[in-house]
Amino acid sequence: AATDNVGVMGYRIYQGDTLLGTVDGSTTSYEVIGLSPKTQYGFTVKAGDAAGNWSSAGLSVSVKTKAAADNAPPSWPRRSSLTASNVGTTSLTLSWPAATDNVGVTGYQIYQGDTLLATVDGSATSYEVTGLSPETPYSFKVKAGDGAGNWSKNALSASVTTLGETDTTPPSWPTRPRSQLRVSGVGATSLTLNWPAAKDDVGVTGYRIRIYKKEKQEKTLVATVEVLDTSYEVTGLSSKTTYLFEVEAGDAADNWSGKLSVTRKTR
Repeated sequence: AATDNVGVMGYRIYQGDTLLGTVDGSTTSYEVIGLSPKTQYGFTVKAGDAAGNWSSAGLSVSVKTKAAADNAPPSWPRRSSLTASNVGTTSLTLSWPAATDNVGVTGYQIYQGDTLLATVDGSATSYEVTGLSPETPYSFKVKAGDGAGNWSKNALSASVTTLGETDTTPPSWPTRPRSQLRVSGVGATSLTLNWPAAKDDVGVTGYRIRIYKKEKQEKTLVATVEVLDTSYEVTGLSSKTTYLFEVEAGDAADNWSGKLSVTRKTR
């Protein structure tokens, strides 16, 4: 409060050289409104009495207003999408376009389903997801955020299935009893081959039979046949001729077992 030999009757509040308002002498505060965010202002207050005298030297202050509250969340460019690449058995890479914001994008949140996996810097537009399970479907989404804690209303989302593990294990033949390729029904131009069912960690998909004609120490491939059963009737053979037969078991990954073989002479 100012002092006067008779009494302070009022105060004048100035913004720069512009009079904002006059209040009575009992008031010692004044709310200034209508200012702009992040702007420097100078204010002066002068005291006056009933005779119309005003203090020549006012009280002055310089102050900068705060930035306006940021309530606008980041947004995605039109037709934006979340994409998955480098999809493996236990990992993949998520990629997205840069979001926009009225102040600035400061980060992205990556979710697996509804679980937050990570928050990355606003300059990042990709993230490698690890620790996944093979041959499993997953859903992911990404949100963009700003420094005021606003997050994009719409998330970019993607669904992807990891690859199955590579099958490098070939089928195998039973060892007890010892597996053998057996021959029955031997005729002049035909015979029947029989073998035990092979086993595989995923599943046997078929058997490959190779038929060779043997002459002295040499063998000549006559035919290759692939079948599903564990027996096969070979026809079209020559009479009184020695043949070598080989059978392999295969799986869907094109792994093949060791060979069962037998030599027989037609009648």
